[in-house]
Amino acid sequence: MIQDEQAIFLSSGCFLDALISGQLDPAAWSSFVPPQHALSTPDVEVQCRTAQRLLLVLDCDSILAPSEAHPEEVLPPLALLLLISQLAQAPDVEVVVVSGRSLAELRALFPVPSIIYLGTLGGAKEKAFQSLLPLSNTDTLPVYLGDAATVEDVFHTVNGRGLTILISHSPGRTAARYYLQTSAQVSCFLARVLSLRQNRSE
Repeated sequence: MIQDEQAIFLSSGCFLDALISGQLDPAAWSSFVPPQHALSTPDVEVQCRTAQRLLLVLDCDSILAPSEAHPEEVLPPLALLLLISQLAQAPDVEVVVVSGRSLAELRALFPVPSIIYLGTLGGAKEKAFQSLLPLSNTDTLPVYLGDAATVEDVFHTVNGRGLTILISHSPGRTAARYYLQTSAQVSCFLARVLSLRQNRSE
């Protein structure tokens, strides 16, 4: 499991510094690579369109404010809530919102029918994600959006069976295979996924 301290180095672009200082396990070298932009990589769109089912897991703080020092103070815009609600009602899409906040806070922030709430504590997100895997099967594509500071271990878990998307203004080497830089790009990505799933059912 990648430690949070290592993930902070990686997300800030200090991959070599972490490596030289011994804070990064050399065995992890090959799994941390520069990610591709999720909105400009055809493979992402193809997988989201063709998967029989999607398990869309959204890290609450990451999707709200990837660049804010205090994301817990940022509220979700109405447009984002509507988008998440539409995704939750789209054919063969399961939406999970995960956060280090309490479940009560999470439900208050995202009062959206038909979504799953997953409250966690810091580095426990990898274990929390493992609890979601029984919801998926070989016909389900997990898609995880989160920031490297807390979920590098989740990226490792998802890689090989789904899509991992880092949300960061300055993506460095990471276990995630794709990235988005801003909340606006996250909204664009989610809107595109919604369109793909809706058109797929027609």
